[in-house]
Amino acid sequence: MKLEEKLCIKFIWEPGAPNIYLNKISLPKSEINSIIDLIMNKKKSLKNRFSYFSNNTLNDIQEIEKIISIKEKILKKEEDEFIFRGIIELYQKIIEICTVQNDDGFQKYIDKLHKIIEKYDGFKKIEK
Repeated sequence: MKLEEKLCIKFIWEPGAPNIYLNKISLPKSEINSIIDLIMNKKKSLKNRFSYFSNNTLNDIQEIEKIISIKEKILKKEEDEFIFRGIIELYQKIIEICTVQNDDGFQKYIDKLHKIIEKYDGFKKIEK
């Protein structure tokens, strides 16, 4: 029986991450490229799934609404003050954009903003 040569891959996760992981995997030389391809495909998939993000230069109301929708789904699953504050800031951003554009449609966003604030205040009362 012939022993296949093995190689070792060392994973060093992103610097600055809250946890530091140093992982090593030993596997047959013939499988190393398939493992690297698998990891790179997973990385690409994750990047695609998290393509929506908020930044101060975002001025497209539809994009901001998509980000709000994602954040609201997260907030429904788990109360998170950081997510809540992000939603508030995004609604304020939409209201600001509508005001600058002289768009009277901002009232529906004011209403949505009030509803999410009321709902979050309800969470805070249940906590106490």
